[in-house]
Amino acid sequence: MGASQNVFDEHDKRLDVVTTIGIEVKALVVDEQADEITPTGNSSADRLLYARVFQAWADGKIDGEAEDIFEAVQEALDI
Repeated sequence: MGASQNVFDEHDKRLDVVTTIGIEVKALVVDEQADEITPTGNSSADRLLYARVFQAWADGKIDGEAEDIFEAVQEALDI
């Protein structure tokens, strides 16, 4: 597997974890009819998402640099 594929896979794994946490804290909602995940626009939930994701990163549950984590949260929230 090439280096670019590894980077892509790591990004996907980060985004999966961020999305899972986002759904748990209600910053993201699953629209089963449209088969998509969308942000709720709840600023309190968004802050909680950032906090939980960075805590998971600090605990070693998410790989990457701080900037990678921040970008994954922004991507999940469609910012």
